[in-house]
Amino acid sequence: MRIRWKSNVSPAETGSLSSKGAIVRTAWEAEAEKRGFVGEKEMWQALYPAKSLSQLAEEFKVGINTIRTRIDKCGQEVRSRGGANNQKLVIDDDLITDIVKMGVVKSAAKRGVRPQVIYQAVYYKYGLTIKGLKEQQTTNEAKTTDP
Repeated sequence: MRIRWKSNVSPAETGSLSSKGAIVRTAWEAEAEKRGFVGEKEMWQALYPAKSLSQLAEEFKVGINTIRTRIDKCGQEVRSRGGANNQKLVIDDDLITDIVKMGVVKSAAKRGVRPQVIYQAVYYKYGLTIKGLKEQQTTNEAKTTDP
């Protein structure tokens, strides 16, 4: 999917120089210009922060790895993969208090994560249960109110 032509214009202005001396202008550069960008690199710099690889792949009607490769070739760093399993959550007293008072779902919404992230962090990582957290909170409150 490449457009080839010979020209007196420098490769920096239009594309890269092929092994046969012809200037190669990729279809991606043409697509970038069609969308109003100066070049392919500028297009990815504008589009990739706002959209995911899968959204871009669907928009351009190509595979995810094609988009990943093009972004990488333009020197832009590709975000790490992972979704909910890759989200970091700090377990602190505020989180524990919110879980006890509001529940996991509302605590997750307040922090912008999915409830599964809290379950994984609290239960799987630290061995805490919601019931145990409520009992611990009740015990702590009793200790602070007793003289």
